[in-house]
Amino acid sequence: MTSVKIAFYSICMICAAYVCVAPLCPEIGKLLKDSKVIPDLINEVPEDIVTVVWMDNQTEMVPGTLYHEHQVAFEPGLFYEPINGTYYTSILTTPDGVKYTPPYIWLNVNIPGLMLHEGDNLTNFTPPPAIFKDQRYVFLIYEQPSRMKFERSEVFPNYPNFNLAEFLSKFTFKRLIGANYFRLRH
Repeated sequence: MTSVKIAFYSICMICAAYVCVAPLCPEIGKLLKDSKVIPDLINEVPEDIVTVVWMDNQTEMVPGTLYHEHQVAFEPGLFYEPINGTYYTSILTTPDGVKYTPPYIWLNVNIPGLMLHEGDNLTNFTPPPAIFKDQRYVFLIYEQPSRMKFERSEVFPNYPNFNLAEFLSKFTFKRLIGANYFRLRH
């Protein structure tokens, strides 16, 4: 079953269809609380899970999976249930980033539906570093009220540092539609 689903995701990315939908996961809030992502990084429970597929090895990420650096070296595909004509912001960051500088961030804004590569890439994907044992990395998808203007100097006033709470308070998002997380070991 999983291999069929992953193959289907690959086809969707190639043909850019809006048909890849993450399964409902009412436990995502509990998983994020148990792992202390809530409240270490965010304070709200997302509506659903973001399906993350590491396209280089066709692996669909299960929340809380422990990876080694080589397993997350390439940009993943992100799948959630989009609303037609709506823009999204995707964030990959770590609540453990305060322990080192600069904190890791992969930030894309103005994503039309699932079309990640058509959004405005404010930071390029780089393989997340494993600085600490079992370091947590979190994918967040926010629904934007419309296409928004993001000035790099406003998003990163103290570049290269990034503060998620400040970013969320500065820009108005409709809702946190999805999240997922993994742990990384070096």
